[in-house]
Parts: sequence; C-alpha cells; structure tokens
Amino acid sequence: MTGILPIIVLFNGKKKFNKGLIVFLSASVITTCILTITSILKLNNLVFFNLYQVISIVSLTFFYYESIFNKSLKYLIAIFGLLSFSVLIFEISKTIFLDYSLVSRKISLVAFSIFLFFDYLISDYSNHKNSKSILLINTSLFVYNSSSFLFFIYISALMINNLWYIHNFIEGLSKLLIAYAFWKLPKTSSSQH
Repeated sequence: MTGILPIIVLFNGKKKFNKGLIVFLSASVITTCILTITSILKLNNLVFFNLYQVISIVSLTFFYYESIFNKSLKYLIAIFGLLSFSVLIFEISKTIFLDYSLVSRKISLVAFSIFLFFDYLISDYSNHKNSKSILLINTSLFVYNSSSFLFFIYISALMINNLWYIHNFIEGLSKLLIAYAFWKLPKTSSSQH
C-alpha cells in the first residue's frame, strides 16, 4: 500500500506542506483501508467511496488554489472546484451511484494540473523553495488523473479483461513520486505563500 508512504515520509521527516494535499493523501489511505475491509466483509461501501470523492475535490481545490500565484488562474481553480463539487453533491442527492461527477472531478483535476503548469511558466517561482516538489507532485497528479480519466471511459473493457491492475500500478507510482517530492522538502518548509 504505497498510499501511506508520502504521509510517512512527511511526518517522519518532520516536514510541513500544504494542508489540502495532506488531507487528500490521508483520506486516500483511510478510504482504501475502509474499502478493502468492507469488501472483504461483503458490506456496501458506496457511502465511503462517495465521501472520499467529496473530500478529494475539496482538498485538491484548496491545494491548487494555494499553490498557484496568478489570480486569474486562482479564480479558474475556484470555479472548476465549485462546479465539480456541485455536480457531485447534486448526483449524490439523486443517486448513490456516481457517473457524471466522477468524470467532472477528473476533468477538473486535470485542468488544475494544467493551470499549475501554466502558472509555473508565467509566474516567478524562483523564490519559492518548494517549487520543485510542487511541480513533481503536480506532474504525478496530472499523469494519474489523466490516465484515470481514460480508465473511466474504458472501465468495462478493463474489468472484463481483468486489467484494473494497470490503474493500481499508476496510482502506486503516483504516490511514490509524491513521497519522493516530500523527501526532497527541507525540514521546516511550508508551501503557503
């Protein structure tokens, strides 16, 4: 379970980082544990899965909002995050099974990554001591969310052919890259501007 490695690296190294990303990573680990246990016990776990979707879009919206310098891009992050959150809440209120909100969440998260890449090109990150870590984390999230979006499109083919392990491999690699980015942080760092 590579999901816990970034948290171990961060806390073991007594390092600080953006709280939104920490909440996201912690929720990911906790949800994975809950989903595994409830699956083994053959219990319905959709409520936990749906709650994780809410936590992830809110926490990653805050992470990207605080990581970007450009005000126009910050507004776009807020708008995309709010739209994705609204679609999610609307869909949860109508049905327990999420379709549209999973797609809107992935589109928003890919857009967030693109916005941060663009911000990196147009803003001055030279004085930001965590810029390399943020860029590596962003790259990791971009690759994971882009591939995950494609997996959702072809989910039936993946499930029929028992290829879901490809998604799990990319997610695990993403968490390893985030752990590496945390490892490279100085001990007293903080990504807050």
